[in-house]
Amino acid sequence: MLVGMGSALSGSGATTALCTIPTMRPIFEKQKIRATCLLFIESLASGVIILLPWAPGINEASAYVGVDVYDVFLFIRPLIIFCIIACLVLCIPLSIIEKRNGAGMTDEEFAQMKKEMDQPLNLPFGRNVAIFDAVVTIALLAGLLAGVVKTNLGFGFCFCLLLFVNFKNKKDRDEYIKRHSPQALNMAFTMLGIACLVGVNSGTGALAELATFIAGSVSSDILRHLPFILCILSLPLSITIGGSKNSVILPTIIPLVLELNLGFSAVQILGCVFATGVISANLNLFNAAPYLALSLAGDVPMKDHLKYSLLPMYGFSLLMIVFMVVSGMLPI
Repeated sequence: MLVGMGSALSGSGATTALCTIPTMRPIFEKQKIRATCLLFIESLASGVIILLPWAPGINEASAYVGVDVYDVFLFIRPLIIFCIIACLVLCIPLSIIEKRNGAGMTDEEFAQMKKEMDQPLNLPFGRNVAIFDAVVTIALLAGLLAGVVKTNLGFGFCFCLLLFVNFKNKKDRDEYIKRHSPQALNMAFTMLGIACLVGVNSGTGALAELATFIAGSVSSDILRHLPFILCILSLPLSITIGGSKNSVILPTIIPLVLELNLGFSAVQILGCVFATGVISANLNLFNAAPYLALSLAGDVPMKDHLKYSLLPMYGFSLLMIVFMVVSGMLPI
């Protein structure tokens, strides 16, 4: 969970997946913890941290409504702190559930894993190359987390650099690329298919029309309770219609609520509704990052990810609503 939160500071779902899943997958496999559990932890950790003000999603949502993103962040800051604590506590029931599904290690297996981890590092290319690789990796992560390096440019440049440093001759480089190209090609074609699907939906306006229909179907009698209702529906809407919730529904609904002078502000409505939905970013069928995570976890089918993660994620969203109601952030 902490690894996922740390890598999610870049605001990029792809960076979170690339830093978290390959790092933790060997440990999870040794402990017989299911890959879907790893995906859920990575998804929830990144979903909480991308509430920070430099994340692209919250900036776009704030721009659609016409409010300052830092004002939104200041409003939801207590919620972010609560979510971080709740995520860490959630690891306890997750471990119990996984143990009931066969996870765990015998004392002998734990001793063996500890022995393997205590073994001296195998440096096939030598100590100097290993130090260079570590420096480049740390510099890349620092650049990504600081927001000064774009994910695609940073990973592409560093891959080429390390490829030539670690493999001195062309034959070794070609063999390395051939060994890993099948997984890369599968991932690329998956992302291409998702991009085509998103492009078709955007071009036809189907998602925007659906969002407009939802906004127009709301009766005036329930407008006073609409922020609370939107928070309950925020996660399902985020998964099914994606960005149209922020670009169409909220800009349509917020002015209606403000005109009634019910004591809600635009910052308050946006912060509550956005936060309770964005935690599902890595369950969204129209984003590329979830499919990258699925590939890194061992080509896990999306249906298995949804089967494991959807209900717990929605439960966490409802827990956020309870906190906001009790703390007075979200009057019912």
